[in-house]
Amino acid sequence: MRILRSSLLSLFRLWLLALLSAPGMVLAGDTPFQSAAGPGVRRQAIRDIENPAVVMSVAAGPGEEDLPTLAALRMGSGARVVSLYVTDGGATPSDIDGDLPVRVAGRRRIEAESVMRGLGGEAFFLGFPDYGFVSRKESLEQLWNRDSLLNRFVFAIRTYRPDVILYETDPRESGGDTVRPALIREVMLAAVTASAGPGLMLPSGHPPWSVSRVFAETRSPVTPHSVDVDEIHPVLKKSYRAIAAGAGRSYRSLRVQRGEWNSGRKGTYELMGSGEGGLKGLIDGLPVIPASLKDDASDVRQAA
Repeated sequence: MRILRSSLLSLFRLWLLALLSAPGMVLAGDTPFQSAAGPGVRRQAIRDIENPAVVMSVAAGPGEEDLPTLAALRMGSGARVVSLYVTDGGATPSDIDGDLPVRVAGRRRIEAESVMRGLGGEAFFLGFPDYGFVSRKESLEQLWNRDSLLNRFVFAIRTYRPDVILYETDPRESGGDTVRPALIREVMLAAVTASAGPGLMLPSGHPPWSVSRVFAETRSPVTPHSVDVDEIHPVLKKSYRAIAAGAGRSYRSLRVQRGEWNSGRKGTYELMGSGEGGLKGLIDGLPVIPASLKDDASDVRQAA
């Protein structure tokens, strides 16, 4: 019995050593958001005060968000980041097994929350079923109920009050499925307009909100907007791309497919609507920071 216990303990030590030495892994304590004593906590606190911008990423399902860009915005700039998912992604088969869509959807939700938590962001689900390929937009509008989709989008916008929205590329579009991305994009833009007005009746505490900028991800932008995802975090000594790759390993059920989706992805965005002269970054000049907050940031920096 003693020999068996010793063997098991040795195996556990070997497993733990391999886990801790794995390159790019984001474990507890590896980012400022994993624990109160994690590396870079003071720096992150300063960045959070210096840049209170809110960025909302809109993706059709888990695994489709632009993690390197979100990591750079959150950990590099200090912006608050929320990743909104229209569906749970249940119709996309699991890379682990042939589980039922309803179980896959539950797993994806847990994975997405874990990924965003590791990057210091939040995951928000609109809760619509993933029906897979739907050939006609009218059919999908009936299945989802367009008015419900609009109302939930407006609810999310007024809840998180984003300064910037990033519409992420739908991987199904490259496979010829243009119905889902077209509907999501169309209703999202309608929600941005509706959110700024008093027309929709929502629960108290959700006043109108105007989004300053809306970007759409594109691989061939005319006027590209992006952040430097290859910049090295001064404390973690890793690029934001590498940090995002480590966090993305939580998507175990998409470990193969995400590699295909992200192949050739550049993290570049096109401003939707009227342009802003000289704008290159995604959150440049947003939001306008009150003088009191600037003083608070200075006090925290001196204290650190």
